[in-house]
Amino acid sequence: MTKAELINKISSDEKYKSICRKLLKGNSLHKDLFQDLMITLLEYPSEKIDRLECPECFVYKILTNMVNSSTSRFHYKYRLSISKEELKGMQENYD
Repeated sequence: MTKAELINKISSDEKYKSICRKLLKGNSLHKDLFQDLMITLLEYPSEKIDRLECPECFVYKILTNMVNSSTSRFHYKYRLSISKEELKGMQENYD
C-alpha cells in the first residue's frame, strides 16, 4: 500500500476516528489525536510506508504511542493543556 492510499483510507474510514475516541476514553481530544495522526503519516517517509506488511497495525501502534507516551508531540501539545476537571474525568473513566 502506498502512502497516498494509506492516508486516503484512514481519512475516509470512521473506524480510525472511533479508535481515537476509544483510546482517549471519549475525551474531547479525540479529534486532535486523529488530526495529529494524519500529520504524522504525512511527515513519514513514503519508502517506509510502502514496505509495511500490516499498515493497520502500524497506525494503531502510532496512536497508542501518541496517547501513552509522556514525550509524544500529542502529549506536549494537548494533554498538558487540558483543565484539571477534564483530567479528573479521564482518570475516573480509566479502566
